[in-house]
Amino acid sequence: METATCLNISRQTVSKLWKQFQNDGSVVRRPGQGRKRMTTASEDRYLALTARRNRKATARQLSSELAAATGTVASRQTIYRRLNEKGLYARKPRVCVLLSSQKKRDRFNWCKEHQNWTEHQWSHVLFTDESRFSLTGDSKRVYIWRESGTRNDPSNIVERDRFGSGGVMVWGGIMIDGRTPLHVFSSGSVTGQIYRDEVLDPYVRLFRGAYGPDFLFMDDNARPHRANLVDEFLESEDIKRIPWPPNSPDLNPIENLWDYLGRAIARIHPPPRDVNALKTALLEEWRLIPQTVVNNVISSLKTRCDMCVQCIMAKRMSPYELEMQRLRDLLETVESDEDCISEIESDTDIEIFSEHNTDTEEDDEMDNTKDDDDSDDFVGKDGKTVWKKKEI
Repeated sequence: METATCLNISRQTVSKLWKQFQNDGSVVRRPGQGRKRMTTASEDRYLALTARRNRKATARQLSSELAAATGTVASRQTIYRRLNEKGLYARKPRVCVLLSSQKKRDRFNWCKEHQNWTEHQWSHVLFTDESRFSLTGDSKRVYIWRESGTRNDPSNIVERDRFGSGGVMVWGGIMIDGRTPLHVFSSGSVTGQIYRDEVLDPYVRLFRGAYGPDFLFMDDNARPHRANLVDEFLESEDIKRIPWPPNSPDLNPIENLWDYLGRAIARIHPPPRDVNALKTALLEEWRLIPQTVVNNVISSLKTRCDMCVQCIMAKRMSPYELEMQRLRDLLETVESDEDCISEIESDTDIEIFSEHNTDTEEDDEMDNTKDDDDSDDFVGKDGKTVWKKKEI
């Protein structure tokens, strides 16, 4: 009784274990006891291969495919466990940005120039940007199956989607130890005149006056930002712009805050039902963002610049191409062992940092190397071959 109470188990369990110890000298479960594993090793490999071929497949879809191929019906939890055992985890895919050779050079030059800037120098910069928040879609995050350390693999990247439902366009600016109020545009689109009248005049001009001549204004190269009337206004107010490389949202720290804000909106229950409720929620959640979060994303600029320089200096490749090069190098070391290689596919399009002799923006195709745990043929329970290993 005391043993059962101490271990927080029933008296029957204590009695059963004591009898087993008297008979066998151990309470360890004998081999072959317990419920059998639902899936075989071949079925586990089939699941992993299917998940790698269709990175966006849900656990339910993978369960259906397994049942159709082998007759084994597995729960979502079983699918998750089997894929985790193979090193595959549900993760949000990385988003790629289209870059030409000229844009790559511009990014490299900008990062090279600013990678050694101190926090004091960055403290004079107001980072700004617009973002659109939708009533539907902001909280619907897509997950993919991938291995640890393969975030930049081209097969794990998806293109940025456009929101198609009602929403609002907002503008914000951040600095070290400061930020602007979140501005909600009166119309769905932004023109040069709207940008000047609703953003530059009421917000940026006042920040310039408060911070003095060392103030630097950062905005991207969107068409409304580069309108003649915008340039004339900035010149008349003595507002200095910091040059910004094209197609470089990854370098702008405020992009992280848009994601932070979107997550905050997604946590609201019940969610905003109309545009006015969405506006109110955005203004409140923007105000509640801790300043330490703002300071941290700005302090990460050195890391962003270092990574960009490293990627482009390494044969002018992007993080995605560097990942593929790493996989090729690994492939060369094990190519002599046929059992270590399951499959090489060449159906992945790369739309970022692709190497060309000209500045045209075309897609490259690169080999997508699969893992070595999928190297054997899979034979279903009906004796039919579901998939076969390809010869290198």
